Amino acid sequence: MQHTSLLKLFRRILTILGLLCFAVPASPAEGNKPPARKYSNVERLALPRLKVLHEDMLKLRAQRSAPAGLPGLNDYRCILHAHAEDSTHTGQGLRIKW
Repeated sequence: MQHTSLLKLFRRILTILGLLCFAVPASPAEGNKPPARKYSNVERLALPRLKVLHEDMLKLRAQRSAPAGLPGLNDYRCILHAHAEDSTHTGQGLRIKW
């Protein structure tokens, strides 16, 4: 009986220590600044860069393959989030859009 209560106490202490580890805020990284930009917006959207990006995307698309289905599982299509037609606070989603 005493062994069981010691085990429960030990588990509680470990749980509390584990939760405290997650509660400690992370230290800020080097002033929390975003990395320096390599290209300006205009440079990023220049046609030669977009062309290279498009060609790379086509190469990656050619390498893709559809994953095989897992036996015993069914794949269903559904709407996980929708807005009500009669709601004024959600942008009035319409069923036609679904």
